[in-house]
Amino acid sequence: MRYPKELPTALSESSFVWQEGMKAGLSEKQLRNATVLRPSRGIRIPSGQDLKLADRVRAVPLVTHGSVLSHLTAARLWEFPLPPWTDSDDSIHVTRPKHLNAPRRRGVVGHRANLAAGEIAELDGVPLTSRLKTWLDLACMLPVEDLVVVGDHLLRVPRAAFEDRDAPFALAADLTEVIKAHKGKRGVAKATEAAGLVRVGADSAPETRLRLALVDAGLPEPSLNEPIVDDWGRSWHSPDMQYKDYKLAVEYEGDHHRTPGQLARDIRRGEQTAAIGWLERRVSKEDMHGARRLPSRKSGRRCGPKAGDPEDAGYLTKNQQTPFSRLKRAPAE
Repeated sequence: MRYPKELPTALSESSFVWQEGMKAGLSEKQLRNATVLRPSRGIRIPSGQDLKLADRVRAVPLVTHGSVLSHLTAARLWEFPLPPWTDSDDSIHVTRPKHLNAPRRRGVVGHRANLAAGEIAELDGVPLTSRLKTWLDLACMLPVEDLVVVGDHLLRVPRAAFEDRDAPFALAADLTEVIKAHKGKRGVAKATEAAGLVRVGADSAPETRLRLALVDAGLPEPSLNEPIVDDWGRSWHSPDMQYKDYKLAVEYEGDHHRTPGQLARDIRRGEQTAAIGWLERRVSKEDMHGARRLPSRKSGRRCGPKAGDPEDAGYLTKNQQTPFSRLKRAPAE
């Protein structure tokens, strides 16, 4: 019998199971040689290929019957804004219905859970937990602040001119509903706290962290990405955050603000803000890192990997707090 010298195209672009290789005409020797990687029993990945995540993990649900990808793996497939420390967890997380045993195999972290029909989805041909169920599952692994970041991401209203969707991934009520549907699940208390802190309006994870840092510092809750309205009722640009009563606009300056064109636009924006009697304060990535840590909601009982990378926390220096001196601290409850 003649065997193909190279992997067939269908098997060279994705992970596959042993049976698929045999069906494609590969020999047992070929399924064990250097042309394929063997991350887990019965799974093969073409070596030397830069595969996207969905292609790398496609075979895992096939060998863990009845399972779907979940937790951090599903979060990465959904492109959630995860904290950098989660990069160290390269395990594949899968969940089976509660009446089945959790999968146990090399490179796989198995979970068991009640999965409603609406909590199972498919993305790029891969079965996985829905965005909402994935967010809830992350409550067992992430601190509250990081859950809020993901929650803000889910509730963010897309900009139709730049995205291929016109509705948010979820509503605030959806977070509440998925929590209610899984009473007693580990992490529910943390998810409930995070759901109460989620807001519509943040366009990025740093904006969410800055908002939480300001509130944790005792400042009022800012409005998010709403147009500035001057004393004559005219609408202007929409800053990342604003305090209307104090005529204060707050902008988070990410790396894209360093380009000459964007820098020039930022300068013009600041001049315009000043011309209508408002004060603009800009916070950079450097301001958010390595400075004095504000009291924040990063603690709490965890049931997953150790959380809290100091390089990803919300920070504000003493100097950075001074620009907000025109604000009155929120009254203690």
